[in-house]
This record gives sequence, C-alpha cells and structure tokens, in this order.
Amino acid sequence: MSATSVYDLHYLNDVRWEYHDCMILGDKGYLSTQVRQNLFAVANITLEVPHRLNQRNSKPPTWAYKYFCKRIETIFSQLNDNFMMIRNYAK
Repeated sequence: MSATSVYDLHYLNDVRWEYHDCMILGDKGYLSTQVRQNLFAVANITLEVPHRLNQRNSKPPTWAYKYFCKRIETIFSQLNDNFMMIRNYAK
C-alpha cells in the first residue's frame, strides 16, 4: 500500500518482482497504459484503475472495484482514528 502520487509509479516496479498472478486496485494516480501492460507481461498482474470522465471509452468502475475501495477506505479511516495519526500535537 502506498499513497498516490506520480512518483508512486516507481513502487509498481518493485511489486512486479514480488507478486504474480494477482489483481491490484489503484486510483487515478496509477493510470498508465505502459505500466499496466508491463505488469501484465512480466508478472501476469492486472492493474484495475478507473478511467477519468474525459477519456475515450470511459465507463464507470465495476461494483467489485467500488466495494473493495470502500472497504479499504473504511479500514484506513478506522486506523487513523485508533492511532490518532491525524491529530498530532507534538511541537
């Protein structure tokens, strides 16, 4: 797991050597056709990323993608509350 930004595409280079034959859920920060094809060719990893609304052939995300993303966001929210990551009063 990693936060999304342009530089996190480098994380996927490490993933392809550690995992194989699986599906990875990503958000729009991982939208790259070259990376998607490379992951599938090297390690048979399917990268599921929703399309942007202004792209050609854009279709809404599948129910499975929505379900798992909601579950992941809920777990992140619970961890933030339990460990008080957002409220840091240290100076």
